[in-house]
Amino acid sequence: MYYRQIEPPPDLTPWVECAWFLETALAPEGQLIVPDGRRELIFHFAARPLCAGLQQAGTLITSNLNQALELALTGTMKVFGVRLQPFASETGLAELALDTGFQDQSHLVNDFRAFCGQSPEAYFRSGRGMTEFYRDGFLQDTPPR
Repeated sequence: MYYRQIEPPPDLTPWVECAWFLETALAPEGQLIVPDGRRELIFHFAARPLCAGLQQAGTLITSNLNQALELALTGTMKVFGVRLQPFASETGLAELALDTGFQDQSHLVNDFRAFCGQSPEAYFRSGRGMTEFYRDGFLQDTPPR
């Protein structure tokens, strides 16, 4: 197993705890992931693990876990991740709202719900939108160099 953690540049530390790279083959019994209060951006560049019998997307944004989950072996994994600071993504949504002309985050969420029929969290958790674009071969399925 190879794991490397990289500190972010000082101007990103309010939002990013670290970046990391992992290359490993999971043990046959899998790997237990416990909730730690952090959201992460995860990019798989090789085998993607199974979670509850479903293969993880090649590119994903994790939510705050409320229970442990187990990843199962599918082969050698090469993963790059960005671990966000606690509450960094919520702050980001508030800033996005202000940057795009909304009075506050709740107005953005209300308009999003009226337009899409669900909250931003439910929409992005459903795996539609940009997630599908990336998962279908734009980024993570590019062969490593």
